[in-house]
Formats: sequence, structure tokens, C-alpha cells
Amino acid sequence: MRENILLRALICRYSLKITPKISISHILCVPLPKAKCCIMKKYPIELLAPAKNLEAAIAAIDYGADAIYMGAERFGARRAAGNTTEDIARAVEYAHQYGARVHVALNTLLFDNELKEAENTARRLIDVGIDALIVQDMALRAMNLPVEMHASTQVSNTTAEGA
Repeated sequence: MRENILLRALICRYSLKITPKISISHILCVPLPKAKCCIMKKYPIELLAPAKNLEAAIAAIDYGADAIYMGAERFGARRAAGNTTEDIARAVEYAHQYGARVHVALNTLLFDNELKEAENTARRLIDVGIDALIVQDMALRAMNLPVEMHASTQVSNTTAEGA
């Protein structure tokens, strides 16, 4: 059974009674005792944890992360982690056993001569079952990749036209 330190802290603080199937998302989507209002009404909370490598991904999931994010071999601000597609595939397999999601960061700006390789990398990652890409360069959006995309904190806009 997965441990969840944050969930245990919430249970302790608010004296909540839980069953084995309840998760942090369930707890944060209901009004809490002594709270003035519900913390989240429309969208469930997702505990997203960074994972430098496969070992860190497994640990994050074991400790209750709803999702993890990691960098691939190239095109990511986390590329120093150097996760191969095979490592990411193993993280996906492990995460999906527990209902957790895997996001991969391809969040650097791409040069024109890198676009094809970046697309190939993204498609390989999609083929191994990742749940989302975290992107900076909007050229990836234009590639019509069949995966959920999230804007990286690296995204910026400096012109009215870009907005």
C-alpha cells in the first residue's frame, strides 16, 4: 500500500476518518472541519512531484504522488537527468499500476534544425504511454501530438502578437 505523508498530516490535523481507497484528491475536494470554504470545488487537486530518475519516480509514487514529471534525454530543462525512453517507459508502467500519471518535460526552446528530432522524441514518449508533455516551445503544439500538453514555467511572452 502506498504511503502518503501529506494525506496523513491532513487526517491528523482535521481528525478525518478515511477508508483505504480514499486519496488526497478526495480529502481536498470536500469541505474540511473548521475551514471557511471548500478548498477545491471544480477540479481535483493533483500532487505532482519531480523525479530526477526512475528510482525517484518510484519513490514519489510510493509516497503518494498522483503524478510525476521527469526530463527526457534531450529538449528538457531536466535533461541533465538523462532519462532514456526505456527508463521513462518503466516509470510509466509502474505509475499506471497505481493510477498515477507521468508527465515528461520537453521545455526548452527548439532551433529549426531540432524540430524533427524533438517531434520524434515526443512521439516515442507518447508510444510508451506518457500522460502529458510539459512544453515551452509552441512548435510542439503545432505538431498535433496526440497527448495532453501543459505550459512549462519556462514559457514567456514578450509581444502583444504572441499573446
